[in-house]
Amino acid sequence: MKKNFLCKAIRITAIVLLLLVSVNALLAGYSFISDPSGSGLGMSTDYLKESAPFNDYFIPGIALFTVNGVLSALVAFFVFRRISHYEYLVWMQGCILIGWIAIQLTMVTSVHPLHYIITSTGLILVVIGMFLIGKNKAPH
Repeated sequence: MKKNFLCKAIRITAIVLLLLVSVNALLAGYSFISDPSGSGLGMSTDYLKESAPFNDYFIPGIALFTVNGVLSALVAFFVFRRISHYEYLVWMQGCILIGWIAIQLTMVTSVHPLHYIITSTGLILVVIGMFLIGKNKAPH
């Protein structure tokens, strides 16, 4: 009984984290797409390094909206419905978040506290995914 409760709590945690990431990424991504200057989020293109491949936030906004927004929502749905191999998708989305921040940090002039929060969320999703993968491979 305790094991089932733990697994359910971990799945719910994954769903909540994925939905929080999704909502934030959809809103921020949309803001960057509709106003590539970043001013809608209180940012400036000065935050981008000169060596960054973009001179505004339009392309990053599309990527943010799609990769972190839409995909996180889709993975949350898969976890909720327990669609086959959802645990691998949780792990993958955690890796995507960590990779997103790693790439982002190469293109911006400073680190923001949100970078730590999103990286931590990615790490938690990776651990949850690994736990769920192990649970489903273990003999019952």
